[in-house]
Amino acid sequence: MARFLNLPLASFVCVGSVLSACGNKGPGEPVATLQTHELPTGPLEELYKDIEIQAAERSFLVDDCDTTYAETKLRLAKFIDTNLGGVTQAVGDRSETPTTPTPGAARTLGPVKVRARVALESSAPRWRRDSSDTWPELDAYRERVEAFIAAKDFASATNHLQYLDYILRAKIPDEKRRRIFGANYELREDNLADFQSLKRGIDECVEDASCFPSDLQKRLTAAPLRILNETKLYASLSKWTLETTGPAQARKRLQTLKLWVDGDVNFVSPRRTEAVKRISSGIFEVALQAGALVGIETEVADFIAEIWSPPGRQIRVRWTENLAEIDSLIPFQFDLVKSQGRGYVSYTEKKIVLPQVIQYATLHHELGHVLGLPDSYYMTFDSKTCTYTQHSQAKDLMSSSSSGGVLDEHWSALEALY
Repeated sequence: MARFLNLPLASFVCVGSVLSACGNKGPGEPVATLQTHELPTGPLEELYKDIEIQAAERSFLVDDCDTTYAETKLRLAKFIDTNLGGVTQAVGDRSETPTTPTPGAARTLGPVKVRARVALESSAPRWRRDSSDTWPELDAYRERVEAFIAAKDFASATNHLQYLDYILRAKIPDEKRRRIFGANYELREDNLADFQSLKRGIDECVEDASCFPSDLQKRLTAAPLRILNETKLYASLSKWTLETTGPAQARKRLQTLKLWVDGDVNFVSPRRTEAVKRISSGIFEVALQAGALVGIETEVADFIAEIWSPPGRQIRVRWTENLAEIDSLIPFQFDLVKSQGRGYVSYTEKKIVLPQVIQYATLHHELGHVLGLPDSYYMTFDSKTCTYTQHSQAKDLMSSSSSGGVLDEHWSALEALY
């Protein structure tokens, strides 16, 4: 599962006196941010220090728990940097670790190993919620590693250190999106419609030259108005739009508010891409360039068809030898992640990037993004525990790459787009 790459997301804006960290810079606008699910590389301590430095300049995005656990994060990062290489070397000095097959691997697609599909239980709930480890839990995990090192159990220490290293690196994209770029982590499956209603209300107000922030407050119904005035980030922005000195400034600040809300709502909204065209009802063609999967195009197309070509419907793959436009279609190219991480799609680079080990439907999920479908999972943040919770649907391909499939709503979205 991977979110879109290079969608416009809210970034940094100074909101008058509400945001003391802004000084005299004045209001700014959100900027496009680079979202990738390739795990960040480099020393963890430096990566987390960089987040703290940038977040300090955006204090209105920081929660109390970020301050509470700042030292814990840096302590964990430094501990991993200091010990991971050493204990791994110690294991290597003791004995060679034999190469084992990928757990659950069902097949290979050239350089990519594909895990077996996860079977769904009929009683499984529609929505699944998975919360991340808390920082105190991770710190307790660090203490266990220290005990393994003291006992010279370097194999166990390595396994635990590698787990901690992965968890801390996996948190970095969300930490940046929330604390630096200002993405709204209160959007979820049960309030998406209200966020969309808020976006429509703001769009209508922006298009109406006689509409000002005070008018927007009166036009919105209760639910979207509550989101505007009570969610952490939007509340500051809403107050800021009302603190204006004249009509021109009020309209400009309304435009800025629109950019922030657009970034959050567009993140979970379908979008048309130049790689796809509709052939007929239920039949679509997508242009792809094999790239890292060259030589196995037929095998890849057959694999795609296992999910994307149910009876009466079809996604046809049109392979191209290069990235040049073909019959008005601009192809996407397959590439491999250079480090650990999850697959993702880059709209600017026109790439489908896959790790070397994928879940059964990872390729199908990323192809869904090329077709224009958004992720249908949500990440929320608990400001009391500083933890993230992912809300996902096991039966939905755009929510779960291990067990999901294509739903009727996906085909309806494609028919509406093309």
